[in-house]
Amino acid sequence: MAELFSWVAAHKGLTLALAGLSALMFVGSLLALPLLIARLPEDYFVDPRRHTSALRDQHPAVYITLRILKNVLGWTLVLVGAAEG
Repeated sequence: MAELFSWVAAHKGLTLALAGLSALMFVGSLLALPLLIARLPEDYFVDPRRHTSALRDQHPAVYITLRILKNVLGWTLVLVGAAEG
């Protein structure tokens, strides 16, 4: 932890620039969110065409295998991230 504080102290300009950029992006996202929500179609969450998977057209074994692989990869990334954190 001391190494982190010494790095921040040695790079004050970079730290301030990143903090400013973070604050700017936060304010930008607050301003953009209402515009994005206003542009959503009325039936966005209930439109059945939005909830169909392109993989559903495949053979059921292929569909299930790909879903399992996708979830295993996702959990692997989560666990590796947690182990390194």
